[in-house]
Amino acid sequence: MPSAARDLPPVSRGQNAVFVLPHDWASIAEFLAPLVDRIDESDSELQILIATGDAEVAAAVIAASARLIGERSIRVLAATSAARAARLAKIRPPQIVAGTPTVLVDLVRATAIKLANLRAVCIVWADELVARDESASLELLMAEVPKDAPRTLVASVVTPAVD
Repeated sequence: MPSAARDLPPVSRGQNAVFVLPHDWASIAEFLAPLVDRIDESDSELQILIATGDAEVAAAVIAASARLIGERSIRVLAATSAARAARLAKIRPPQIVAGTPTVLVDLVRATAIKLANLRAVCIVWADELVARDESASLELLMAEVPKDAPRTLVASVVTPAVD
């Protein structure tokens, strides 16, 4: 572990967090585990919103969250398309949703998901979101997120655009 990372104070539940991790499926559990721990199983509302660069990453994040959830009864949804995700959210409202900012904005606009009870928001590999020109959709999405919801940012490289 680099010296600078060891010198940082621990991140508590109420704080925002930044992770600099390689874009690797093995890295997902490192930033996702603290988010999954925040979920209140008795609250059926959406609690964790995860913005990803593409549908493949959204599916990988949801698969990793399913492994972290284990036996707990937490509902997850990989929002790979707005129409599909809206249908599935009506049938079985999720507590964790992952998708691209564009798809997530579409779900919010269609009231398929509600952000009022979010316990955390995670932006996964933000450097890739910027490279894919998802910044405008991400800004629209973040404008809808409650101000008190802790934010987690994951990037493989911190660039001025990500900062």
